[in-house]
Amino acid sequence: MHGRVGIVTIFIIALAGLLAINLIAGQILRNANMDMTEQKLYTLSDGSRSMLEKLDDRMKIKFYYSKKSFNSIPIIAQHAALIVGLLDQYQAHSDGMISYEILEPEPDGEIEEWAIKDGIQALPAQGVGGDLLYLGLAITSEVGVSDAIGFLDPQREDRLEYDISQMISSMANPEKQVIGVMSSLDIMGSAPMNPMMMNQRKPPPEPWVFISELQKLFNVRSVDLTATDIDEDIDLLLVIHPKDIQEDTEYAIDQFILGGGRALIMVDPLCVAEIFGSPMGPQNQMQATYDSTMTRLFKAWGLEMSKDKVLGDYSLATQMAMQNRSVRHPAFLTIRESQCNQNEIISSELEHLTVGQAGILEVRDDAPYEITRLFESTEKAGELNGFMLKLGIGEDQLKKDFKPLHESFPLAVRVSGTFETAFPGGPPGEPDNTADSGGEEGPPQDTGHLAAADEPGAVVVFADVDFAYDQFVVQRQPLFNLYLQINDNLNLLNNAVEHLLGSSDLIGLRTRGKSQRPFTRVDELEIEAQERYKGEEGELVAKLEEAQRKLNELQRGRDEDERTILSAAQVQAIKNFRREQAATKKRLREVRHDLRKGIEALGSKLKFINIALIPLLILAAGFLPGYWRASKLKKA
Repeated sequence: MHGRVGIVTIFIIALAGLLAINLIAGQILRNANMDMTEQKLYTLSDGSRSMLEKLDDRMKIKFYYSKKSFNSIPIIAQHAALIVGLLDQYQAHSDGMISYEILEPEPDGEIEEWAIKDGIQALPAQGVGGDLLYLGLAITSEVGVSDAIGFLDPQREDRLEYDISQMISSMANPEKQVIGVMSSLDIMGSAPMNPMMMNQRKPPPEPWVFISELQKLFNVRSVDLTATDIDEDIDLLLVIHPKDIQEDTEYAIDQFILGGGRALIMVDPLCVAEIFGSPMGPQNQMQATYDSTMTRLFKAWGLEMSKDKVLGDYSLATQMAMQNRSVRHPAFLTIRESQCNQNEIISSELEHLTVGQAGILEVRDDAPYEITRLFESTEKAGELNGFMLKLGIGEDQLKKDFKPLHESFPLAVRVSGTFETAFPGGPPGEPDNTADSGGEEGPPQDTGHLAAADEPGAVVVFADVDFAYDQFVVQRQPLFNLYLQINDNLNLLNNAVEHLLGSSDLIGLRTRGKSQRPFTRVDELEIEAQERYKGEEGELVAKLEEAQRKLNELQRGRDEDERTILSAAQVQAIKNFRREQAATKKRLREVRHDLRKGIEALGSKLKFINIALIPLLILAAGFLPGYWRASKLKKA
């Protein structure tokens, strides 16, 4: 009896102690938190902290959130919790320069008026009462400058910290850097509208999303592709698809870089963006060229790229529709994390890039500068003929034309060092700086020519232009004219721009994790199944073609009057074809059944681990020590 009373007393004392500890910890550690998520979703990156340390003006953030309505939508509620968690971090690490408040707009209320005034977008509430809902963020500095993110899209969760930090940074540094854009394509959306488009009531061309994103942060202006001089106030020059660029313009770029400017250059052997934007008919398109390169500068930097060869890689081939079939196209590459340079801040932590018909960029052994690969193909890469690709050849011909090169090739590189001119003789077309006067040297002519840079510089080169083309980067959403990123292309481009402009604070913020994690093992199972029944599908197509050929031969051998009557041989051939078709379809069904069975088995295992095994282990961890102590007391 006394033993039982002792156990009860110990239990009551332990319970009281636990409650006391919780109360004390709740007061002392009120603002403490621990981020247990794998990718630190609720923790600010070093770049954001560095940016906050440089703030000179106080800022107030207003988070407009229709909490009551959105609570019934788990994805939105979870996204809102992440937003609040990050805002806590901004406030905690800003040394009092950032504060925030959460505001819940009510229909026709004062807070709703504030939200509209601050630029927060109203979201029609379908199925949750019919009211307008809000999920946006506005920020105001103490000097009266304001900005807003009208709608915090949950599908852009991986860019959440960057979007907030970018807005704070741009408000803290209102003087924007200047980016010049030189291109043969209308990527700025500034070309006059085609009269045919006006008749069809089509909207005027818009800037590429890549350019639109830059315009939010920088002063972006056009530079003519025939320019012979680059303005000194341009901080970064984007050269995108410099088709038929002249030596005078290459020289201007050379001198711009030697004068301390930075450049991002994108070239292409077969530019899909130009083909899609071409008003020419199919026949003229076959005769046209869609390539670009910068021969003189590339040679000086230690790079080479052929204008008529396209990089192929079946290890990175993208699944796409081709001639009414789904095939893995070797010229359209899906680049994964393993092909990205994780030691470089431009390309680290990227998971998915898409490249279309890129060039074969080679780095010479005698390159005079440091050349760093940002991302690359596998060693199973090969060469494809650009002209044949333009003709739209089929899958079988693609495989025949593919020439393995047995090495990996960079798809983007950074060239860095103290640059020397690619034009040692001076400007193209200019006479030498010496005059022939009876064999004596004349006085030197002052042309302003720079022979070398005073300080180290950097240039980033991409072997593909379509990497930045909207169709390869985003999926447009009609509502609010939003877009969703379909890969990390835009992230990498923005990283490169900010790196070249000398800002490193925001580079690490591009690719945060998502709270919704992909089921990668299921994807692997699907790929395995596709590989398994791809051969079966090929057999079926071959049998179809063979049966049709035999039928055609039998038909040609018959008399004209007997066309509508099937011969015994034809009847038998059709029966054989149908039996083969049924057998092949049955095998395909079996493979798909195995696929579903494997996925269901994997799902059952995960459910058991999450629902049963983990809770049982937690209960055991809590129960066993108490049981062990009780057993010892009982024995005593």
